[in-house]
Amino acid sequence: MQKDTLDIKQKIELYVLGELDKQEHKSVLDAINDNLELKNYYNQLRTLVKSEEYIRLDNKFNIEGSRERLNKRILLSQETKSTNFKFLFRVAASLLIITVLGSLYFYFIQQNQEIPNEYCVVEAPLGAKTKVQLPDNTKVMLNAGSKIKYAANFNQLNAREVELSGEAFFDVAKNKKHPFIVKAGDVFIKALGTEFNVKAYEEENIIAAALVEGSIEVSKAGQDESVLLKPNQIVAVFKEPDKANKEKLDVVVPDKGKPLVKINKIKNTDVFLKKDINTDLVTSWKDDVWIIQNMSMREFSVLLERRYNVNIELVSTEINQFQFSGSFSDQTLELILKALQLTAPIKYTIEPKKVTIDLDKSVHKDYLRFLKQK
Repeated sequence: MQKDTLDIKQKIELYVLGELDKQEHKSVLDAINDNLELKNYYNQLRTLVKSEEYIRLDNKFNIEGSRERLNKRILLSQETKSTNFKFLFRVAASLLIITVLGSLYFYFIQQNQEIPNEYCVVEAPLGAKTKVQLPDNTKVMLNAGSKIKYAANFNQLNAREVELSGEAFFDVAKNKKHPFIVKAGDVFIKALGTEFNVKAYEEENIIAAALVEGSIEVSKAGQDESVLLKPNQIVAVFKEPDKANKEKLDVVVPDKGKPLVKINKIKNTDVFLKKDINTDLVTSWKDDVWIIQNMSMREFSVLLERRYNVNIELVSTEINQFQFSGSFSDQTLELILKALQLTAPIKYTIEPKKVTIDLDKSVHKDYLRFLKQK
């Protein structure tokens, strides 16, 4: 019986995606009408697919991924000091309008009925990007492996606060009475109406904010000092000052031709500022054409891992000496690796969820001789 239910669910998925044989439409619809569980499954899946503009890098709709997102789409949890609590489920169409370029789900967290504490969380999984419009009409693009969290009563608060883990581009709706604040760990980025990028992955020691338009103010929790950014500037704040070094800065601060200056604007914090940068190098991850400039293989592999949801093993340390620049227009991972192979003596193997890159010794000498001739 369980296998029959599984089979009919697979047919429902194909039906919703428009891929089921027409001869089976009637039997599927009859099953849906006769079974409340299947009817709920059908309605939820149809809502998910209709609300989702799902773009994988191979331009294929992943049915298995859709099933997983359906199962995880709405998770309920609760934080409360009392033992008497009740989970509450609400999906209000007026809460926010969402267009998804990857997986999307909400978490509604309610403390208790007396002291409401509801939040919405939007997440972009590895290998995908997510676009969301907040209740105040602010537009947010989330990079792979990122998520934002904000209060359900977002528009009713004095400050429009969003918590970020990962990387996001913000096009903030102007509202002078209610400043827009991005909280990344203990770093705060404040804006009124502007466009900026914030990179704050938990596994990285640096939080970087780059300004495209307008102005933003970067500060740290518990401190009065702040850094005011102008357009085409980027600021990097170290989470742990003793780990500040140029090598790690190169991973998140682009445009290496521009000077990077350490500034003493925030107490007990290592802060670096770079002016007159090409912001496309920071924000192109969200666009049709992705631009990289003078990146080592180690730096580039970190970005590729998130973008394509794979693990990349660099076998030889020698390949980190090669610098890569270029632009990519929605190419597959293999096409990008082939492009790298044409410009440097590397070889690679691709397995499910894993890529191995090594030095190609058979052409390494010829490559070095070519560089000397240039």
